[in-house]
Order: sequence, then structure tokens, then C-alpha cells
Amino acid sequence: MRQRTKQPQRRGPSRFRKTEATRLVRAALDAGLSVARVECDPASGRITVVPGKADEANVTNEWDEIENVRAKSEVG
Repeated sequence: MRQRTKQPQRRGPSRFRKTEATRLVRAALDAGLSVARVECDPASGRITVVPGKADEANVTNEWDEIENVRAKSEVG
């Protein structure tokens, strides 16, 4: 009698693709908008382009802070 082996759990289908987000950003740039950030909701597949300058978005994360500390330590 064969033993049943547990199959690895697979991911479900992707709700959005990188190419879709790229097309959306290119279309916004072609329309004359500057893109501050792109938000992707994996649950619904909704892709949102937030117009504006990147500085206006004021988006930072912990990796930005780590990079700033590392850069300061290399200088001094």
C-alpha cells in the first residue's frame, strides 16, 4: 500500500501582475503626471497610482532609516 505524501500548499493565482502596474505607471507618465507611489492591494487586485512628487508623499520605511544611519557612519 502506498503512503500518502503531503503535497505542498500552492499559492492562489496572482490578482495583479507586474506588467499591469508598469503599464499603469507609464500611462500616467505619458499623461503628464508625476508618480509619487503605486499601491497594490493583493486581496482585491486593485492597483492605484498616487500622483505627485515623491517628496510630497513623505513615505519612509525602516530600511530608509537604516541606510541613512549606515551612510552617516561611513562618512564620519
